[in-house]
Amino acid sequence: MSNKYTVPYSSSLVEFLTLGEAEQSAISKGVDVSLIVTSTYNTGSISADTIFNQKIEIGYNIPSSPYYLGLSDSDRAQFSGMLSLLNEALQAGYVTLATPVTLRDKEYNIISLTIGEFKGLMIGYGFYYKTLWDNRED
Repeated sequence: MSNKYTVPYSSSLVEFLTLGEAEQSAISKGVDVSLIVTSTYNTGSISADTIFNQKIEIGYNIPSSPYYLGLSDSDRAQFSGMLSLLNEALQAGYVTLATPVTLRDKEYNIISLTIGEFKGLMIGYGFYYKTLWDNRED
């Protein structure tokens, strides 16, 4: 048995595997954390590898936003390439951390942020994927 944490939003419920993720999401969307519901679910019939694949399908929620970034191999390769290019441009002095960039989420929404914000986002994105990978079964 494992815990899950459900946060009610205006017309939907969103589930999280950790209380910290649920609280962070609730706070970012102005939902009272006392409304988070804790329940258990049986993971005996669901393998960790299946949960990993489901999480990859959901994507990475950009903190304090309704947007999700893709986590497939091709998504990660594209973000890695963009990060590498921006790091090279920073090092060469062509751009600064305040230079605006855009990217698209899983639903093709255009998201505008600075290079500094993008770099921070990619750190969270990378650690989230690594955590998913480390928690899956081989």
